[in-house]
Amino acid sequence: MPGVVELHDLTLTGGAFGGSGDGGGIRVRNAPVVLVGVTLTGNAATSGGGAWVGSSGSLTLTNVTVSDNTASADRRRRDAG
Repeated sequence: MPGVVELHDLTLTGGAFGGSGDGGGIRVRNAPVVLVGVTLTGNAATSGGGAWVGSSGSLTLTNVTVSDNTASADRRRRDAG
């Protein structure tokens, strides 16, 4: 089992995951991640502009601001079928 990744008191901004990428600010796949006092702003991706969490990962947020991120795909529509 992977260890916990913790990020404290920082800003993740300007991240861009193009193509078919997920998670412009942060992408969590196979580990638990904890964000404390973090700001996710101004990031872009196909899905999860600010943050994307895969089925094997987890993301815990404490005192986190998520604003002004963009995602270009509507996953709800694509995954609905």
